[in-house]
Amino acid sequence: MTEDFDSLIRDARVIDGENPSFKGSIGIRGGRIKAVGKVIGNVEKEIDASGLTAVPGFVDSHSHADWGLPWYPSCESAVMQGCTTVIAGQCGGSPAPLREYVRPPRELVDEVYERRPYLYHADPLLTLEEVNEMMGEKYGWTIDWRTMAEFFSFVEGRGISINYAPLVGHGTVRYTVMGEDYKRHSTEDELGEMKALIRQAMDES
Repeated sequence: MTEDFDSLIRDARVIDGENPSFKGSIGIRGGRIKAVGKVIGNVEKEIDASGLTAVPGFVDSHSHADWGLPWYPSCESAVMQGCTTVIAGQCGGSPAPLREYVRPPRELVDEVYERRPYLYHADPLLTLEEVNEMMGEKYGWTIDWRTMAEFFSFVEGRGISINYAPLVGHGTVRYTVMGEDYKRHSTEDELGEMKALIRQAMDES
């Protein structure tokens, strides 16, 4: 039976992770791979992949892509390297939960330096109010999410081109509860609140 495909990637060297590499084609319908190997059917768009290799998307297991998703939803820096999934929230930092103090996005590095030129590095804790003031002036929108669920909703509204597996950052949780004084030992009450925030974030993921 002849199948219909939206796209056909023809004559690629296919590496599927299960078999030795082989020369074949890939039939795509509805945004999903429907056939691999010797593919015969009606095709709307054909891509000649002669001399090229087709492989499953790579997983970046240590990524900070979540900080860039609101600005770069097409994720070109990942996609152009064949990366289709990122595990983000590494090194203790995640986009949420948020309260009074936040680490300003990298996209504000120049604005932060203008306001704090005496800092050794442009990665301080600033109030969310100050960060949003800069955000509004530069980008015309502000950081309105506070929880991981709200961040996910924001990102889904933007639409992103990769799979995003989130982690909740222990550092973010710490300064969410303890503010600028996050470097001291936490109290039992603060520790309990941090545990609750982590539980909430995990339930929302």
